[in-house]
Amino acid sequence: MKVDRYMVNLFFEIKRNLPPELGDDLKISSADLSSAMINVYWSSDDNMVRTLVEAFFRRAGDEWYVQLQPKKRYYRGVEIAENRAHTQSKSIARPDSDKPKAKKRFYRGALVE
Repeated sequence: MKVDRYMVNLFFEIKRNLPPELGDDLKISSADLSSAMINVYWSSDDNMVRTLVEAFFRRAGDEWYVQLQPKKRYYRGVEIAENRAHTQSKSIARPDSDKPKAKKRFYRGALVE
């Protein structure tokens, strides 16, 4: 991918419109820029940021722009659009997360001890 002045301007405009906690981790020289921008795209509710990211990916090329499209999944012949914002794993510290949990086993629908 060849980066031109327009893409650099788009990148810094995206960074300006993001909250500081998201914008600090975003660097134009990083090797995983596409995955960071995809996370920004799916986690943002701001239409301006989403439009700017789409413009950046269009300018980068088709192989980048395809990554923004939701994956198509099929269930019993019906197409289901996957929203990546809900499937991303978010690390949330919970107070009971340090306790080891006993694994429950089920056999034919009944709990086995």
